[in-house]
Parts: sequence; structure tokens; C-alpha cells
Amino acid sequence: MADTESRQASLANFMEVCQVDSARAEQFLGHCDYNLERAVQLYFQTGGVLDNTNEGAQNHQNRANELRRRGGEGGAASSSSASSTSSVDSRSTNGTRRSAGTVAARQMTWLEWFIAVAALPINIIMSTLQDLLEGVWGLFGGRTPEVTDARGDVARFISKYREHYAHAVQSRVPWSEDTFMEACHRAKRELRALLVFIHNENSAESSAFLRDTLSSEAVGALITNSNLLVWGVSTATPEGAKVARQLRARAFPTLILMVARDGRMIASTRLSSMPLDRLVANLTMGVNMVDTHLRQLRAAHHKTTVIIVFVAHWILTTGMFRLRREEDSRIRAEQEAEYREALAADRKKKEDKERAEREVREKEEAARRAEEEREECRRIIEEKRDELRTFRCGESPVEGEAVRVQIRFPSGEKTERKFALEDTVEVRNLAIDY
Repeated sequence: MADTESRQASLANFMEVCQVDSARAEQFLGHCDYNLERAVQLYFQTGGVLDNTNEGAQNHQNRANELRRRGGEGGAASSSSASSTSSVDSRSTNGTRRSAGTVAARQMTWLEWFIAVAALPINIIMSTLQDLLEGVWGLFGGRTPEVTDARGDVARFISKYREHYAHAVQSRVPWSEDTFMEACHRAKRELRALLVFIHNENSAESSAFLRDTLSSEAVGALITNSNLLVWGVSTATPEGAKVARQLRARAFPTLILMVARDGRMIASTRLSSMPLDRLVANLTMGVNMVDTHLRQLRAAHHKTTVIIVFVAHWILTTGMFRLRREEDSRIRAEQEAEYREALAADRKKKEDKERAEREVREKEEAARRAEEEREECRRIIEEKRDELRTFRCGESPVEGEAVRVQIRFPSGEKTERKFALEDTVEVRNLAIDY
């Protein structure tokens, strides 16, 4: 039960990593005794095509024998494993049928591995000596020509490729027309891997590699599926010589897979002239390693973008709230000021109206009082007149002892009046007036 769950987990992991169906995953896992690491490495080395070799059959037989030796699983598990081995063998046999144009992959032998490891110190020593010679050559005037038209150098390389190779290739390479620095900035900006090809026009091997290998359908499909940014240049141009020196390309053709790390582009995989199957396998492995790093970069970039958007939204929202509060406060202050002004204007109008009404009432009251006073004066005068009329001589008898008074006016007119002894001078004057 535990072994079945482990196989299912390995199957699911292989399908997720290699993006294949369950049949292809079972084929490679069965070939490698369900060793996930070996199966993934074999898939990328063979380009996804598995040969039906005696080694695979022997691996299946060893796997069946190992299952039989497990005491805890019994005969049922052994028969099931045998049937599963048989089915996997049949699928492996069917999987060896390749479509037209696909090249068989070949793994490196132990002898080739030994030669490669033994040649490593020699390659390091030769590389160091070459760097020293290039430095001495640069000191004595053998400098790289100054780049005056980098974009033009790239355009001339692409033009020559289309003129000499594009008509005879299986798949045209989608060259980038940017300069090397622009291509690096674009790869960093778009989070893509950059595939750099440095071509030597004087090398027949470089021309054959460009025509037959780099422009093949397999490499074209890999470039398209991996969304690689491809840039190429010739060493015959100043831009090509400068880039070759910067990337330390000494053997031509040179194919370099670059990726952004810590804000700069570094060479992840270096490839040179080799058979198509090995090139596809090595380039696929390099692309998968780079893709893992790019996925991490995209995740970090997405996280950073989300944080930036959130912070920007928070700042914008906070700023909008602050601006809204300030606007509300300003509007409220203006409304309050307008209300106070309107209230003061209404109060002033009311006071003016009351003042005017009060003045009108006071004037009316003063006029009424004046009229009343005049009426009172008239009444008093009439009463006095009535009283004085009784003092005229000959009009009313004076009771008691009386005095006759003759009055001569300036006009010469004379009048006579009789007054009682107790009458006052005022009564006399009034009598004279009337």
C-alpha cells in the first residue's frame, strides 16, 4: 500500500515537473525503477524520447526481482509488478517510434565523462593563458575596435542570416534586433532567459551549426515553448568582438544561455558545436534550471507588485480620505461663515426694521402727544375765555362790592369794565384782551 502511494506521488511529481501525460511519465519512471530524480534527468537528457534498449529491460527485470524479494508484499504484489513491468515494456516499445525529423538522444558514456573531467584542469589552464595573452595584446595596441553602430552590426548579422541561411533551414530563428545591452535590459524587464549566439563567419563549423543545428525544428520548438529571447551577432563586427570579449567566448560557435541574477545578467549555460540531440538535451536542462529561477523571480516580482499596488492603494485611499476631510472641513467652514454672514445680515435687517418701526411709532406718539397738548391748550383757553367773558362789563352783574376800570388803548379807543374787589390782575389782563 505504501509502495503504491509512493509511486503515485512520484508519478504526479514527474507529470508536474516535465509537463507530460501519465503514459509518458510511467514510461520514464518504469525505466528508472521509479527513481524520480533519475527519471527527470533522463527525460531532459533524451529530449522526452526514450529508446527501447536492453538497459531498460534489465532495469525492469531488476525491479521485478526486487519486488519478489520483499517478504511483506507476497505473490500478489509480485504478479502485479510483473504485469506492470510488462505493460511498461510494451509502452516503452511503442514510445520508441519517433516522428519524422526527430533525432535520437544519446547519453554520455563513462569514458566520455572521464575524459571531460580529466580535461577540466587543462581547459582552466588554457583559459587563464588566453586571458593573459589577451591582456598583453590589449596593452600593446591590439584593442577591440570601438563600437560606433551596435544596432547596425546586429542588423547586418540578421540580414546575412536571412540572405544565406533562411531559405535552407527548417525553422527561422526569431532574432532580436536590439543591441546587446538593450537585449539584456529587455530580458531583465520581461523576466525572460536570453540566448546569445556568437558567430564566426570564417569558421565553416560555425556556419554549419547556424544552418543545421540552431535553425532546426527541435531548437525552434524549444525556443518557442520556453519563450527565449534570442540575440546573435558576428565577431567580424565591433559589437560582436566586444560581446565575445565580455562573455569570454573563445571557441566558435558559442551559444550562451543567460539569466538575470541580483540585478545583472550572468551566463547560466555555455554550449558550443555538438550534435543536435546533445544540444537539445543540454539546452533543455539549462532552460529548466533557468525557468525555476525565473519562476521564483516572477513570484517575487508578483509579490512585490502586489505590495506596491496595496501600498499605492493605501496611500491613495488615505490621501483621498485626507483630501476629502480637508474638503469637507473647508466646505463646512465656508457654510458656517456664510451662515454667520446671513445670520448677521438677517439680524441687521431685523434691527433696522425694528428701529424704523420704533421711530415711526415714536413720531406718531410725539405727534399724538403734541395734538393732545394742543387740544388741551385749546380746551383750557376756551374754558378761560368762557370764564373771562363773564367779567365783561354789562354782560354779567358783579356780586358784592365792585370797581369800575376804564381802559384806553393806543388807538384811542376806550373801554370800561367792572371788576370785583377779589379779582386778580390776571383776570383784569384777560378781560382787557377780550
